[in-house]
Amino acid sequence: MSQNEMPIAQPFELPCGLKLSNRIVKASMEEMLGSDDNQPNEYIYRLYERWAKGSFGLILTGNVQIDERYPGFMTDMMIPGQDKIDIDKWKRYANVCQSHGTPTIVQINHAGRQSPSGKRPFREPSIAPSPVPLSIGNNIFARTLRRLVICTPNEMTRTQIDETVLKFVEAAEIMVKAGFAGVELHGSHGYLISSFLSPKNK
Repeated sequence: MSQNEMPIAQPFELPCGLKLSNRIVKASMEEMLGSDDNQPNEYIYRLYERWAKGSFGLILTGNVQIDERYPGFMTDMMIPGQDKIDIDKWKRYANVCQSHGTPTIVQINHAGRQSPSGKRPFREPSIAPSPVPLSIGNNIFARTLRRLVICTPNEMTRTQIDETVLKFVEAAEIMVKAGFAGVELHGSHGYLISSFLSPKNK
C-alpha cells in the first residue's frame, strides 16, 4: 500500500458537508498569544501561517473566549463587545489559516468556574451551573488562589444561561462572517459546557 492509499490520506466529508483533503487534523491547543485587545495579531498570524503549510486536512484553532469577562487566561483570544470587535483582524486570521487550502474551524469557549478574576472587578466570582469551587488542592497556595483569583462561582441564573447561549451564537456568526469554515464548541476540561454535562458540578 502506497502512502497515498493509506486511509489517513484519503479525503473525508464531515456530516456538516465540509470536505477534507485527508484525515489529519491539527488539534486545538492553548496558544496564549492574545495582545492588549485579545484579538488576532501578528504573533497568531505567523503561527498559523506555519500550520497552514502543513498539509493538514483540517485546522482547529485554540480556544476563543465568547465572553471577555470570563476568559481561561488573560492571553486568550476573546470576542469583545460589538462596539470593540475589529472584524478585519478576524478576517485576516481566517485568510491566513486557510491560505493553503485547509479549512479551519474555530474552537469557541466559556471558561466557567475556571475563569480568573483578571477581567472582572477584584474577587468578583465567575459563573457556573452550580456554586462548586474549582478543585486545585488544599495547600496554602491553592487556598490563596481560590480566595483571591479563582473564587467559588456564582450559580447561573436562567437569564445568564440564555445570555451565554446567545453569546455562543453570536460568536459563531462572527467567525463565519470572518470566513472560517465553522466552529467547534469546547465541551471538555471542566469549562462551562463541560460543567453542565458533569454530575459533579450540578
